[in-house]
Amino acid sequence: MNSNFVSYAPIPEEETNDATFELSSHREQARYKDLKDEAKEIQTILDDIPGWQTGNISIPARYTEMNLAFLSERLGAAQSIVDDLIKLYEAIADSEQDAREADDADDSDGVEEAEEELEILRELIEKKDDRLQHHKVRYPDY
Repeated sequence: MNSNFVSYAPIPEEETNDATFELSSHREQARYKDLKDEAKEIQTILDDIPGWQTGNISIPARYTEMNLAFLSERLGAAQSIVDDLIKLYEAIADSEQDAREADDADDSDGVEEAEEELEILRELIEKKDDRLQHHKVRYPDY
């Protein structure tokens, strides 16, 4: 394998067809949907680069002006961060559910614990979003 190329595994089909998570914040729900769409877009671009999984890339004509090693590395890093962000938003949905259940059971400690977890998750999302902006490249238009 050429050491200039980083291999990234494609998202298994069963993971892309998972259930929709409902978040109480419309902004977070919209961001979650955007991330799912972005993950599909990144995967489509990577799949269109012959040999990206093995690092044995043959250069399609439309990429001759681009540094494919850089492109695949950046897209792979972005894909990883997007996947992490999706999981964090799913964790927020779970924590919100825990908070509702604790509230219904009049468990003030459980509510407080869930709210603390939500705050931590939102801080992690903010940091991951910053990292994603660092790794993003302008995706080629088709």
